[in-house]
Amino acid sequence: MKTVSIEALLAKYPNEDAHTEHVARLALELFDGTRTALNGRAADRAILAAAARLHDVGYARAPAAHALAGARIALAEPIAGLRPVQRRYVAAVILLHPARSGERALTHRLVTGLPEPERAIRLAAVLQVAEGLDHGHVQNAQIRSIRVKGAVCRVFVRSEGYRHNVAWANRRAALWRRVFPLGIDIVGAPPDLTAPRFQGIVHRRDSVLGAARRVLHLKYRVVSDNRGGAVAGDSPEHLHDIRVAVRRFRAALRVFRKPLKPTSAPDLNRALARLADRLGPVRDSDVWVAFLESVSARRRVPDTPAWRAYGTRQRALGRRNQTRLRRLLRSAEYQALMRQVEQLVRVELPALARVCPAKAVRPFAARKLNRLFQRILARPTPGPGASAETMHALRKLCRRGRYVAEFFTPVLGSAVGQLARRLKEIADALGDLHDWDVALARIRRAGPASLGGLRRILARNRQDARREFLKAWKRLHRNPFVRSVDCVLVRAGKKGRDR
Repeated sequence: MKTVSIEALLAKYPNEDAHTEHVARLALELFDGTRTALNGRAADRAILAAAARLHDVGYARAPAAHALAGARIALAEPIAGLRPVQRRYVAAVILLHPARSGERALTHRLVTGLPEPERAIRLAAVLQVAEGLDHGHVQNAQIRSIRVKGAVCRVFVRSEGYRHNVAWANRRAALWRRVFPLGIDIVGAPPDLTAPRFQGIVHRRDSVLGAARRVLHLKYRVVSDNRGGAVAGDSPEHLHDIRVAVRRFRAALRVFRKPLKPTSAPDLNRALARLADRLGPVRDSDVWVAFLESVSARRRVPDTPAWRAYGTRQRALGRRNQTRLRRLLRSAEYQALMRQVEQLVRVELPALARVCPAKAVRPFAARKLNRLFQRILARPTPGPGASAETMHALRKLCRRGRYVAEFFTPVLGSAVGQLARRLKEIADALGDLHDWDVALARIRRAGPASLGGLRRILARNRQDARREFLKAWKRLHRNPFVRSVDCVLVRAGKKGRDR
């Protein structure tokens, strides 16, 4: 029977190679660093390497049951370099790699039918930890050292840009702790002071599509990681993080619009805009109730029956909004949208990258950011009578510029990092201005007549926010700073065209 290489399998079944290759490297580092302490076999290394590279090979075929689909592929395909019994071990490790196996009957039959079932379970334990170390799917985790002392193995990991990989790896280490006599503790390594100053998700060596996949997958992870907390309602920050991640995801879709045109990205952007519109009122209600309670705590408004009644109504409205939020995040509509997002970042983008010529991200980033920067600079300074709509539109433009600058600071350097900070100052001040405008409109529309003191507080806050905006706006337009940013962006963009 003609054999097929793992590379050919990964091409045959659209696979997120960047993720699985990184997980394979991490898994082998864990294996090599603990094999002596765990009395591991050298022959297991080839099985682990194959299983790690193929652990998501079934995702494009069956996302919800990708471990089962991947195991069946490993059993059916004559993989080069692996004997039939080794393929059975590989299939078993793939089937066991999720925290919960989706097919108990096949898992039991496959694992117990092996000559040594515990070998597959032990290798799956290593793979689970390695996969947790790339939970963000952005390949930013690096194992700096592995130290075995007593009954515990300590793994020191540097994880720039997405620090939650360490927590997820510890969470995915439950099987390791059950099957190995050696415990495991994954900890964040101290920062590398010799590393480049600006580190993030996008790297200079990335292609345009590779950078898009990293950025989009990270924002999707932030949304999915915070869903549980938002449903539980234990902190308003979960909803805040979801909203910001959705905005950043949409900003990335806009930046990478042309490269992503063959994918579902345009339709997905519209669906995410609708989601953002539904999340906005809930977050606004949280902010408003928190403000009212802070004002009340400081006794800045007279404690009248009308004031207490107004606060009670607003808190009741906040609770109703929380109920709507839970219903939305548990809905089939929301779950279907998240599956579409995952399909884009885990299947469509890697498949597109296989057939499209790789284009360097740095000149692409410089040209995109330069156009945004020039659009912002071309805006006239809004006067005191500028409408709330005009100020909000400027805020959205500056916020988008900030996001794009943050995406690409690691490949464009310190001037762009400074640009991101100055745009953040502007967007934050305009955000405060918008919040006070909305609050004043809310009070005028539904507040009791006795809340004149609160109106005065909001008006003063609005004036303060406008002063902060004007200072930040002036800092952005300083000639030496503008020239330094222009120099970087124009030079980097031209190099891309010359090639």
